[in-house]
Amino acid sequence: MGWLHIPRKAIPFVILAFLILVPPVISQTTTLMVTVSTNKTQYSPAETVSIVGLVRDNQNNAVFGAGVSIQVNGPGNNLIHVQLVYTDQSGAYSDSFILAANSVAGQYTLYVSASKSGYTNAQIQTQFSVAATSTTTSTSHTTTSSSSSSTTTAPKLPMCLIATAAYGSELTPEVTLLRNFRDRDVLRTSAGTSFMQAFNAFYYSFSPQAASSISSNNNLRTVVKAILYPLVGILYLSNTVFTATSFNGELAVTLAGMFASISLGVIYLGPIALVLSRFFKFNRSSRYIRIIQVTCVMIVFSLLGLFLAEIAQLTALMTTTTVGTVLSCFALGSLLLPWLSARIGK
Repeated sequence: MGWLHIPRKAIPFVILAFLILVPPVISQTTTLMVTVSTNKTQYSPAETVSIVGLVRDNQNNAVFGAGVSIQVNGPGNNLIHVQLVYTDQSGAYSDSFILAANSVAGQYTLYVSASKSGYTNAQIQTQFSVAATSTTTSTSHTTTSSSSSSTTTAPKLPMCLIATAAYGSELTPEVTLLRNFRDRDVLRTSAGTSFMQAFNAFYYSFSPQAASSISSNNNLRTVVKAILYPLVGILYLSNTVFTATSFNGELAVTLAGMFASISLGVIYLGPIALVLSRFFKFNRSSRYIRIIQVTCVMIVFSLLGLFLAEIAQLTALMTTTTVGTVLSCFALGSLLLPWLSARIGK
């Protein structure tokens, strides 16, 4: 390694300096379009609401296996129903749920979002009403469609399902912060979009079911709110980091993502790692230091791969390296608390 005289600690800063020279790369060429309809425009309490729709691409081809997130909010923006379904070979999806017998009369909003790796997400919303009596109406459909793009004026879909269920409304400051940081900052960058595609595939595999449980259990909702408070605070600070470096979106989302990942590791896994390190007494060992060093090397290689992906516009590599950076920084954060504790205890 005699040909390389850059100090090891300076390598991450050199990589981030190169990222300043990389212009934002936002090249989404394939978009999704989604339609939605309900079997009726007005329901009575305890009736079944049937939801159907289609997902196609911008060439009007059916998209198989697209994840369709469905969320229904009541008149007070309280969460009524959430579900994740997938499209069949014809691009069709369907869902149904039963309104509660004590459902509040008024307008209900149905939000739908379609996503699939390699496509730009599509979002849509429509409404139906619930009558105070058992009044029935015709079975005419209300169907609209939209595709997500940089020029769309349709309202954004409140996709933070667990946070919405915990705080009770998409309009609370906490949920608004999470949603705005994702939509206004992260998703406007190539690296952020690539990471969110991978994250969504994981998150929406369990969040609809989790949100349903949370919204129906007040005690669980209180616990989840307490767990989410540190996340909200960290993302608020991450948004500050993004804003301070927003002269280059790719650099900004990288720095904000690293800060958030390390902080989340410290807050959520750091205490567990600290207890284990005290019990097994390994936080002062040379092996523990070696683990930290290996984790830092993984971060460096992930950043190098991200830099190459930005230049070559390699979507698959960008997804891999953004996930690798986040996970490595998260791991580093969980290791830092025991290490700092050992240093302070000397």
